[in-house]
Amino acid sequence: GEALRCRRHDDRVGNRLVIVQTYVSDPLESVVAGLSDLIDRRAEQERMGWIKSAGQAWTYEHKKAEAVACLSGERGEFPLLSADGREPKEVAQEVVKAAAEWSVAEARIESLRMRAKRTLQKANSIEEAIFLAEAVPW
Repeated sequence: GEALRCRRHDDRVGNRLVIVQTYVSDPLESVVAGLSDLIDRRAEQERMGWIKSAGQAWTYEHKKAEAVACLSGERGEFPLLSADGREPKEVAQEVVKAAAEWSVAEARIESLRMRAKRTLQKANSIEEAIFLAEAVPW
């Protein structure tokens, strides 16, 4: 029969406890679901090596938009680029460079996450699922 499984995990983005409830009848399905969640959390840890919080991510996105506008010759105020007292154009060049580096890292993390989850769905045993999840080359 089906069994109710409750898993608790820390939602690091919102800093709140989330209770996930799933109905499962197959132990392999349950393990794959748990390992899939683990892969998502591990990917988030990798992202946090670059960007420490959701608020910081939003600031970087707005700063990048200002940088692109500034470097394309738009006139106006650039409050985020001017925040540290330097010339906006100087900061804009640094921001665009950092954004390009992040874009490469972000694509690598997302590729690893999605491929790992897709591969995990093909596991034929609990042991294989665990092996596949542990083999992700973060």
